Amino acid sequence: MGPPYLGNPCTEAGLLGCQGTAQKLQLICDGTKWVSNGACAGEMICDTRAGATLGTCQVPSCPAGRTTCDGAALVTCSADMLSSTREECASAEHCSQALGGRCAKCLSSETRCDGSSLLGCSTDRQSMGVRETCATAALCDASAAKCAAPQCAAGEFRCDGDKLTKCNDGRTAFELVKTCSAGRCDAFNKECNECTPGVKDCLGSVPRLCDVTGRWQTLAGCSGATPMCVAGKCEPGVCGSGEHRCVGDVLEKCNETFSGFTPFKSCFAGLCDAVGGECDDCKDGAADCVGNTPRACTSLGHWKTLAPCAGATPLCRKGVCEPAVCSAGQYRCTGDLLEVCNSSLSGFSAVTTCAVGYCNAALGKCDECKPGEVRCVGDTPQVCASDNRWSSSTTCGSTTAVCLAGACVPQPKGWKNMAYASGVQGRRYHTAVWTGSEMIVWGGETSISDTPTGGAYDLSFDRWRALPSAPLNARRLHVGVWSGQQMIVWGGTNSYSRYANGAMYDPSTDKWTLMATSGAPTARSEATAVWSTTTNEMIVWGGWDGTNAFANGARFAPSATGGTWRSMANPSSFAVRYGHTAVWTGTRMIVFGGRSSYCSGGYCGTAAAYDPVTDTWATLTVPTSLDGRYDHGAALMGTRAVFWGGRGSLVGGTNLRNTGANYDGSYWRTMAVPSETVLPNSQRSDMVAWGSATHFFVWGGMSLAGFASTGAMFDPATNTWTALPNGNAPSARPGATVVWTGRAAIVWGGGSGLNDGKVYWP
Repeated sequence: MGPPYLGNPCTEAGLLGCQGTAQKLQLICDGTKWVSNGACAGEMICDTRAGATLGTCQVPSCPAGRTTCDGAALVTCSADMLSSTREECASAEHCSQALGGRCAKCLSSETRCDGSSLLGCSTDRQSMGVRETCATAALCDASAAKCAAPQCAAGEFRCDGDKLTKCNDGRTAFELVKTCSAGRCDAFNKECNECTPGVKDCLGSVPRLCDVTGRWQTLAGCSGATPMCVAGKCEPGVCGSGEHRCVGDVLEKCNETFSGFTPFKSCFAGLCDAVGGECDDCKDGAADCVGNTPRACTSLGHWKTLAPCAGATPLCRKGVCEPAVCSAGQYRCTGDLLEVCNSSLSGFSAVTTCAVGYCNAALGKCDECKPGEVRCVGDTPQVCASDNRWSSSTTCGSTTAVCLAGACVPQPKGWKNMAYASGVQGRRYHTAVWTGSEMIVWGGETSISDTPTGGAYDLSFDRWRALPSAPLNARRLHVGVWSGQQMIVWGGTNSYSRYANGAMYDPSTDKWTLMATSGAPTARSEATAVWSTTTNEMIVWGGWDGTNAFANGARFAPSATGGTWRSMANPSSFAVRYGHTAVWTGTRMIVFGGRSSYCSGGYCGTAAAYDPVTDTWATLTVPTSLDGRYDHGAALMGTRAVFWGGRGSLVGGTNLRNTGANYDGSYWRTMAVPSETVLPNSQRSDMVAWGSATHFFVWGGMSLAGFASTGAMFDPATNTWTALPNGNAPSARPGATVVWTGRAAIVWGGGSGLNDGKVYWP
């Protein structure tokens, strides 16, 4: 079927059309051809657009070909005067400068530089063309739409005082070539002259004259009776070839120009020899020793080696063979210091410092023990053998048997008494660590003041010993970790100051060593610290200096000489805080909670994980059961970091919490809330918390009813809580510490400065 046109054939009866585009005559198909269907009245035209309005009369919406801008869009009225097309231009200004129904590709005022060519927009605004070619690319100024005038000629040199300059490649300015000596700049020859014409001087012993071109001309060298060149003339020398002299202990030699002496070498006191032209080794008649071999100084100032000392006189002293002070392999004890006869047999050298009373000169080593003593290493009994060394017995094999007082006994159950800490002050807000055989406590606040003292409790023998004085100020709210060899304490506060120092206590030597301070964090209290088993270092993070909280820290590697600090990365988008907790999982440190003005309501409900191997942080998304809080409990339960309880914003009339969650390194698990039957007044803070391989425990703390003396155990396998027995439990107390031995928990101190505690056996 042909296009609609009067008389053209068609087959679809009733089909509407128009006699051309933007015309008034309407058409209709009668089944064989197109016939008139009337004409549109007034300004109306026949609609040729496909669709329901085809062949109907419509009021034109725009003149054909007219263009307008809708923002950056160029709108062009179509030939049918009823529709339009849109083309997106680069900007509204590019639309406003459109020509011939096309978006402008450039603006009439636009200029830019292409090398040395200044480009401008073409008259049809569709491309950039060369408007002007500049002398250099640097002279093309697009912002001014013109080529700048060259400031100098290509290759031009000039002198600016004593500075030789050259026109730069862009011809925009002169650039420095070199700075000449005064009066030596020569722009014509494009260089610095060597000298001023007519001047004479010396090059060593050779005179020279500056010619008219500013170049040196060499004259005949000085020699014979006038070997010295002075101001371009040959004159007699000050000294002769090879002549030496001594100025004090400095040996000097006549210089190459014979104009004076120059230092040759520095000798030891009294050993400068001008006649020999050298430093003597010794003074005539002197004698000394090289090891056990005597030597004597000759008249020429050199050593002569004599026969080595041996036999009855093996020791060389001041060049004379004498009897030995001690024999090879001989040991002695000076107090607790074990010493051995040195290689020259002239005295004793230190070997090591033994524990008090354990230096054994007869065996040439420190005794581990005294014969008949017993002890426990974990669950293995040991007895001291006749060689003063520990000998292990069979490990207590049953899960219901433990090693106590050097013997396997049935494991106790529930709360058990522990020895009163005689000689060790009671305290709170101290630190406590488990060494594998002892709980060591240090620092804290007594009933009177802060203390710099400490003590060690031996669970196996139920006995205490006092620690030696620490080289630190009294303090509380510090951090403490066990490295596997030392207890490391750092930071903290007292009534006068906050601290950025610390010390290490080694129970094997019963001695303290001050920690290095270079690279340590700034002074603070209420920080956290963990021992990293992947990098063998203590990680300190966060804390409070009395004015500011921190989101930084450092890492400390201990050593016998004080150890070293190194920096650690700061977490991104993780608020500063103090009063938070940190748990070491075996590969990462997990930080949660705390107080900060940068956290919602002042209580932090965020967590992050730090990997010391890669020195990187990862922010963790915690469940809603862990809202913002501080003074909560935290511990490692197997491989899970557990956080529970604490205090935060008011919820239900209280700021105390009885909610928590545990994190296995990949997923968080919300913990069930303990019932009031299992844990009365379960909403609490300031409790002690510990974890075993399979369970999480809490005890004591501040509850709605005051200080609590009850506790509970959480089982992650069933997500349930079980009450701890109340019989013989410790008295209620805040500020206590707890350590987990692997078989039992030791709760000690706290309150108003108590020095008692209990041992809980699950």
